[in-house]
Amino acid sequence: MTESVPTHPIMERNVHRVTISTGSAILEKARIAIESPIEIEVYDVTAFHTVHSPKDAKALAVGMLFSEGLIESLSDIERIEPNHTGQETLQIYLSPQALSKINTSKYHDRKVYKMSSGSLTRQSLQDPIVRVTDSFSASPKWFQTATKHMQARQNIFSKTGGTHAAAIVQATGQIIAFAEDIGRHNAFDKAIGKCLIDKVSPSGQGIMLSGRVSLEMLTKAARAGIELIGAVSAPSSLAI
Repeated sequence: MTESVPTHPIMERNVHRVTISTGSAILEKARIAIESPIEIEVYDVTAFHTVHSPKDAKALAVGMLFSEGLIESLSDIERIEPNHTGQETLQIYLSPQALSKINTSKYHDRKVYKMSSGSLTRQSLQDPIVRVTDSFSASPKWFQTATKHMQARQNIFSKTGGTHAAAIVQATGQIIAFAEDIGRHNAFDKAIGKCLIDKVSPSGQGIMLSGRVSLEMLTKAARAGIELIGAVSAPSSLAI
């Protein structure tokens, strides 16, 4: 029997909520963030397998391909089609020009498994980080404003407490792309994907993140031309 693909990022379940002070447990309904498998197939190149919040799948696919260096812009994609296999699957066809630039030997195993928490490899430690321009200028209050505006949009988190967010933000504090997902890397890729789909450049902007800044998050930002990273958590040693 084929399982149905979730179409909403939140589910309800009965849970026992325990009060620490009294030790009592009360049965009540809780909203849970859904974690759903998705396969992104790039025709004649590779396939990415990950889990995500079942929302903004197209933006995730576009942003992930950009972060992986398979595309430079939305014009590198000829079309995106759903592939009904019982799980959420997107089939992506790249333009001949984009295909000619790809080193297919990098994807010789044809399948890439990406955790929603990232997929750091030995190669990614050796790859040079793209240099960005130095045009972004904002006051220290930018961090407070960007965080406030990002948190105001975290509708799934406010109901479940179980998702991450990424907001690409101008120096004025205005958000130009926002995404929320069970995984912080997915949220970042979805925000980048929305920029590409909406033909809004993330280059020269800042980003606010709901989690820690790892090396992979840094390289995503650099590839997109993002100049300033704000986060509610700390950076890792490799990111520094």
